[in-house]
Amino acid sequence: DHIKYYLALVDGNYVGISGIYYYAFDTENAWLGWFGILSQYRKKGYGRELLLKTMEVASLKGFKNMRIYCDYVGDISGIHLYEKNGFIGEKYTYEKLAYDCRIYSKSLTNDKVTLWNNKNLNLSYQSKLDHMDSNKVNEIVNIYDNMFKNIE
Repeated sequence: DHIKYYLALVDGNYVGISGIYYYAFDTENAWLGWFGILSQYRKKGYGRELLLKTMEVASLKGFKNMRIYCDYVGDISGIHLYEKNGFIGEKYTYEKLAYDCRIYSKSLTNDKVTLWNNKNLNLSYQSKLDHMDSNKVNEIVNIYDNMFKNIE
């Protein structure tokens, strides 16, 4: 119930994925999850369109803010997209992670956005998953590849 994912279709072709999730302890904030556009569809406006649609869905669900945590170095194209669309970034240092983590926030209402202010997100576990061995990563990628083949 806390996670919903959406596949983006353009002219019958899958171009990307987006997700909204929230933490049970904080139902005012929607978090963007698994957001991405397939490489052959990038630089065509689909990322912006998908981001705006995801924010619209979050707003309709009653969330007050959209938030994203990301790797400040590894996700630079995403960061440019977030900043161009009014997200405000802040460095996350509550936990020691294997990457330079930033939290980006945007209000979904007419109110001024309230920043995350470095509250604990318990990302240490996620950071460990992000750096698991390549065999496990390939196994997971193959599962998702097969799921998409079965959809098409």
